[in-house]
Amino acid sequence: MFNNTNQGANMLNTILRLPATKSQSGYSRSTIYLRITQGLWTKQISLGPRAIGWPADEVAALNLARISSKSDDEIRELVKSLHAKRLNIAHISGKKDDDIRELAMSLHTQRNELIAAFGVSQ
Repeated sequence: MFNNTNQGANMLNTILRLPATKSQSGYSRSTIYLRITQGLWTKQISLGPRAIGWPADEVAALNLARISSKSDDEIRELVKSLHAKRLNIAHISGKKDDDIRELAMSLHTQRNELIAAFGVSQ
């Protein structure tokens, strides 16, 4: 298992498989799936017929929310905003490279704004 867990811009592109997600969150597999059903964790994404993962920036944002003692309702709102961000990414499939770079920078800014909104320093 090789996961690039560098911070910063690389984090926007990193997908963590289940073992790395468990390690970074401290949750067990069953707890991650329980949190998903409770709306307290983002849904997994498919990497293929037998592989799943989570965007590293989502795992980091959820960890920061927990560290800063955010309520379950606040974390549910964060999960909703992270899922909405995914939908924005899904709409770029036909875009040019410059458009994709611009969107990536925009998403990085949105991530920083979410972190700031939850009162967490990086």
